[in-house]
Amino acid sequence: MKTLEDIRAMSTEEILAEIKKAERNLLHINIKLEAAQEKDTSKLPKQKKYIAQLNTILTEKNNDN
Repeated sequence: MKTLEDIRAMSTEEILAEIKKAERNLLHINIKLEAAQEKDTSKLPKQKKYIAQLNTILTEKNNDN
């Protein structure tokens, strides 16, 4: 996961690509948790929060234009 400062420095297209990557990672975490391959259940809410932060920064960038 990138820091918020790094995300804010990214272009809109890069943020969209990062969102897709994060959503794909969220799916993998969810599948692993369901299959009991992943023991760290805190990864799921952390990934959801990261996606929300990405979407918030994307919205801020779109509203500035």
